This record gives sequence, C-alpha cells and structure tokens, in this order.
Amino acid sequence: KWIKFCYHFLNNGYQVRVYEAQKTASKYVTINKNGKSFKVRFSNHKPIKHRELNGDCDFFVGVTHTGVRTTDMAIAATEVFFK
Repeated sequence: KWIKFCYHFLNNGYQVRVYEAQKTASKYVTINKNGKSFKVRFSNHKPIKHRELNGDCDFFVGVTHTGVRTTDMAIAATEVFFK
C-alpha cells in the first residue's frame, strides 16, 4: 500500500522520502513540495497511542486508536494539505 502512495506522488512531481523502521514493519513516508512536508505512517499494527494523539505523523494508515484509515484516504488528505 505504501508503494502505491509513493508512486502517486512521484508521478505528480512531489519529492518522496521513505524511512523503514528497523524493529517493526512500519514505513514512514514524507512528501515534500514547495518547502512544505507531510508525513504518513503505514503499519500493520497500532501506533503508540500518545504518539498518534499528539500528531507524531500527519496521517496514519492502517488500524489506529481512532479508526481504520486506507491508502486512498492518505492520498486524499495529502492532496488537501498541499492545496
């Protein structure tokens, strides 16, 4: 799912940076354009609750403490942020 997200933004002229966590399956994707950045977390497990609620990332994909979010929802949220 994170690859689909990256391709979408690469194909639309954004810079994409991926960080892969070493101890979990989480991927952190940062999208950059015009000096602004938006960070999305993709994971197969819930994030640490206080990190999610404190906005550690701009968007969380997967099962979270506040609901389930999809890659398509992440794409939409990222596009809204950059408009």
